[in-house]
Amino acid sequence: DQPRSRGLGDVYKRQVSPFISEKYEKALHTGTEFTPSTPGNYYVAAKNKLTNAESKNRISFAVADASKTYDNEAVNPSSLSKERIKLWFDSNDLDGDGKEDLVLPARGPLRQWKEKTRQNPGKLFAKYEPNRLNGKGVCAFDNVWVSDLGKKVSDFQTIIMVYKESDMTFAGTGPFRDLNKYLGKSSNTGTSIFDRETIDDKTTNGKVYLNGKQVDPFTTANPMDYCILTIEFASVIKDSFSRFEGLWQGEIAEMIFIEDTLSESERKGVEKYLHEKWFTAVSTEK
Repeated sequence: DQPRSRGLGDVYKRQVSPFISEKYEKALHTGTEFTPSTPGNYYVAAKNKLTNAESKNRISFAVADASKTYDNEAVNPSSLSKERIKLWFDSNDLDGDGKEDLVLPARGPLRQWKEKTRQNPGKLFAKYEPNRLNGKGVCAFDNVWVSDLGKKVSDFQTIIMVYKESDMTFAGTGPFRDLNKYLGKSSNTGTSIFDRETIDDKTTNGKVYLNGKQVDPFTTANPMDYCILTIEFASVIKDSFSRFEGLWQGEIAEMIFIEDTLSESERKGVEKYLHEKWFTAVSTEK
């Protein structure tokens, strides 16, 4: 696909100088002990003392304090009625049986990421990346061209995603092709999450929450890092979707499509549950 290849090349040229070698991130700390001083997602890798070679399989752990953002009780989405949840993918439950996976696949292609709703369950093709977020694996969609749920989904009003957008994602695209007009990526992620000119009125007139706080998605920068994004549309989305968007690249830890809007306590509770699950392992609080 030549247009796509040229697009990726242009992005790459803007990000990497042709006059210097590419540089990888420098280690924040080297040693056998480390005390985090600020919240964030940290990665630990083994290093060979003789060769300085670092292991590719890094272990991630999160440092945060959920009490600063969420002052309510956590609510497991499974406590919502089955009828309300239209679609639910959890990369910590790849087989969709409702339980945390005890046996995890190796890094690489994952042919059947099964959703957690048991009525006519769907599946996606993804690339499994272990130990990416708070010690858990995520599902990546870089270089994943075609993926179909195997069923049609429609009639939803709320989307909650724990995800990370990629610089390689084409502007105006989102995870599912038929939903691009509702949650397509901004052309300038430094200034906005969505583009006002191209996004649908159901998003414009709805509510968007980023990591538990309501934001204006047209004046708030996309963090381009793992985050919790909740979109409450102004009315129910009747459009059906089934096909993943090949021009969208990113990593998804969990995403939930709900038929209606949640009450404030439900929304905060679900967001806190996801925050504790994916972002809070230890706290910097003394």
